[in-house]
Amino acid sequence: MQLLKYMACIWAEYEKTFLSERGKISKNKSFKCPPIIPVVYYEGKKEWTADMYLRDRIMFSDILRPYIPDFKYIVVRNHDFSDEELLAREDEMSLLMLINKFQTADDITNFRDIEKDKIDSIIHNSSEQVIDIIAAVVRSLCTKIHISAEETDDAVQKVREHKLGYLFENMEKIDIQQLRKEAEEWRKLGEEERQKAKEEQQKAKEEQQKRKEEQQKIKRMSMTILKAFFDDPAEYDMELIKSVIDSTDDTNRIVSWTDATENCSDKTALYNEIIGK
Repeated sequence: MQLLKYMACIWAEYEKTFLSERGKISKNKSFKCPPIIPVVYYEGKKEWTADMYLRDRIMFSDILRPYIPDFKYIVVRNHDFSDEELLAREDEMSLLMLINKFQTADDITNFRDIEKDKIDSIIHNSSEQVIDIIAAVVRSLCTKIHISAEETDDAVQKVREHKLGYLFENMEKIDIQQLRKEAEEWRKLGEEERQKAKEEQQKAKEEQQKRKEEQQKIKRMSMTILKAFFDDPAEYDMELIKSVIDSTDDTNRIVSWTDATENCSDKTALYNEIIGK
């Protein structure tokens, strides 16, 4: 559908331009738009699997074919051409296709090994508009493979000087696969660290819960012992003792009170110690 939009825009612009240059001739019934052969440039390594005819994207096209627009487009798959085949064409488009094929450090090394004058001769007489396109592609490539800003500017400048053969001459050796590997390792390391932090957080939470449960167990046991020791509810307020124990986080202190009941000769003194008198 996007191709149909492009074609309609091109025809509309053509008619508009023709009308401005030749008056109302384009409104004449004999006026015809020029043919457009749609081409899709594909840089992917996988096979192209999309429908090749517009009618295949429209419902009921088999019975309504006379009433719907239809065309077939050409797919130019970058990786169907070897480097040698692209260089042999000696045109700017093939040169761009060659640059867009760069995927590994070997691709760049192979490009360096090509005869520099042969590459420069392709863009020797190229227009500034074409040079701008090539420069943009080179800048995009440098960004994609993480080349430094200084080296990127140097590469773009060589393009503008029509010295594409010297594009990567002063550039440090690049290992794209290694860069990707390092990026993946950093990603995995980040995930492992996040997982480790999550596990440690969960472990700390479980330990905290365990300490809390142990603390509650000690408090319950201490209350049982103290309740049996202070057996006169009229003299000793057990609710007050329970309130003190519930609000105390120092279990060692609570245990010291229960231990004191074993050889205690003065209940009142221990009681007063517990309630803070």
